[in-house]
Amino acid sequence: MEACFGYLNCDCLMHIFSFLPIRDRVNVELVCKQWYSAGRELWKSFKQLDVCRSKWQFKNLKKFKRVEMTMFKTVLERCGRYLTEIDFTHLSTIDEEIYFEYTIDDDKMHEDDDKSFEGIMALASNCTNIEKLSLSSTVVNCNDQHLLDIFKTNKKIRFLNLIGYGIHGTCFNGLSAHVIETLLMQYCCVQSKRLCKLLERCVNLNILSLNCTRSFNTKNFGDILRCVSLVNIKSLKEFRFVSYYDNNRETHLYTSFHVNTNFKNLIAIQIMEAMEDSMNDLLIALGKHCTNLRRANFSDCVGVTDDILINITTLPKLEVLCIDRMEHVTDRSLICLSEHLKILKCSDSQISDTGVITLLNKSQNIEILNLSMCKNISKRSVDYAICVTKHRTNNIILNFCVDHYYGEKCNVKDKSPLFRLHYELTAKEEQLHTGRGCSYIYPFFKCEKNLLQKSCTFNIDSNTEKTFGSYAYYHFFMCFCQRIPNDENN
Repeated sequence: MEACFGYLNCDCLMHIFSFLPIRDRVNVELVCKQWYSAGRELWKSFKQLDVCRSKWQFKNLKKFKRVEMTMFKTVLERCGRYLTEIDFTHLSTIDEEIYFEYTIDDDKMHEDDDKSFEGIMALASNCTNIEKLSLSSTVVNCNDQHLLDIFKTNKKIRFLNLIGYGIHGTCFNGLSAHVIETLLMQYCCVQSKRLCKLLERCVNLNILSLNCTRSFNTKNFGDILRCVSLVNIKSLKEFRFVSYYDNNRETHLYTSFHVNTNFKNLIAIQIMEAMEDSMNDLLIALGKHCTNLRRANFSDCVGVTDDILINITTLPKLEVLCIDRMEHVTDRSLICLSEHLKILKCSDSQISDTGVITLLNKSQNIEILNLSMCKNISKRSVDYAICVTKHRTNNIILNFCVDHYYGEKCNVKDKSPLFRLHYELTAKEEQLHTGRGCSYIYPFFKCEKNLLQKSCTFNIDSNTEKTFGSYAYYHFFMCFCQRIPNDENN
């Protein structure tokens, strides 16, 4: 039996149109008056706009950049006033992140202001109710003035994520800073004074992530860290700061960062590539004042020893600990981890079979244990992990990661339904196989990414509980999944 669309009411048409790509939703309005009415009414329920390929039906970023401005403006004219979330970072890749890290510098701040993505002006003139704003310079190229126009017309922004911009920071004057709960600045070159002034006004900040470029000098870093220490943001729950260590820089960078009672509500922290001794005082202070800490990432802080790390491992609520390449860490500090532990990444450490066995007995909820490049680990740890998981009653699968070389030597014959053994090629092995000099991420880390999204949750706002995936997983644990290809490209 054939059905004619002309006899469907507006509700049915709206439901059908909701499955169409964005540009087709515009085209259906040209069919007839009824479709026009249904199409226009549908835009009122359109709350989120991003550059997801499936929504626009473009195969790659270059094609999205060639979207006719008339189309983009047409969409914003229809739904701009109803939008509460805009995410133009979806297509950002690891290659672009590496580009940001090395090329965003002070010179970028003085580029021709006319070099802008025309759509940003349409966004500023049509959108007035944005609550979550995420922009990447690879998708939307804009300057201080464009951002200022957006901030002035959108006073409800509580989530701000900027990736790869070189700006002065004058745009921050238009922000309603007291409303902001999440601030993510990734690979951006911003004048430190203006960024500090913004932080001073963000009194209700919950999540702060600063991923600075190499163009920042030691004084800039110190000013920012000092500001974070001094501002009275007692609501801060998650803090991430990555400075990219450079041998030419002065040491003692983190002497400017003082953890005090203002950080008592902190539940997650990431500070990477801190080589200087000042990290010792920082970790001691974290253990003293941040007793609610649940997730911590101190990868590549190579100078840390057991005597210092034990201040973190003895925290009662710690669930996730990432201490890759802490080559001085041994069993003595790691066996102090709490029974709530879910994820431990301690590759290239001095942990031994004895320490692993103690951890497995103490922490029955471990889902991920990365022991790659740990020279004191043998088949004994693998066998014991299999044995322990056979008797688990919580149905939690243990994902156990070792080097590819040791994995082949293990030759595991015994099996457990709650045990998964994963291999990771070391940098040297991969260079032999692929000619690449840096270690790529193998299936274990894809599994790890999915587990983190499933098991680690946090509140983005008071109404919505989101997984540690999406924004915060990417920014807080970006080091976990570096060089994982985008799923849509697989």
